[in-house]
Amino acid sequence: MLHCYSAMMLVSSGLGILLIPIIFAFSWWKIRHWPKIPSRIVSASVESRRNPVGAGIVVTEYRPSVKYEYEVNGRHYLGKRIGFRDRRLWTDCRERAEFGSLTPGTEVMIGVSPNNPSKSIIDTTMRFRDLDFLGMLTVLGVLIVAVGVWVATMVCL
Repeated sequence: MLHCYSAMMLVSSGLGILLIPIIFAFSWWKIRHWPKIPSRIVSASVESRRNPVGAGIVVTEYRPSVKYEYEVNGRHYLGKRIGFRDRRLWTDCRERAEFGSLTPGTEVMIGVSPNNPSKSIIDTTMRFRDLDFLGMLTVLGVLIVAVGVWVATMVCL
């Protein structure tokens, strides 16, 4: 009987993990349909830090930071969100080149939430790098559900 509860816990945990990519994909779908409006870059910078990773190896990590102002229905807002995974560190030169075009005074189109204009984002597209985390969670969730079903068929039936 205890093993049946374990199987149910595995299946429910796996299904819970599978909800995360579904919720993320739904959020992205909504955001990519937000209306686009012009904004002006107020500030843009790149923060860097050196992290020791062991054996005397030090890796420099770069993190973009931007602030932009925009107006909706006569009200002024200040936005900071660049893309879906702002907190992610840069991994390729293309991202650095794209960020280089965001200089103070530059006009850029942003997506703005129709329900809450204080929510905005510069890049409404999903990139391949955004899918790595979702893919990993999907595989993990499916594996946990499969193990739970296997345990249930072996000990509960």
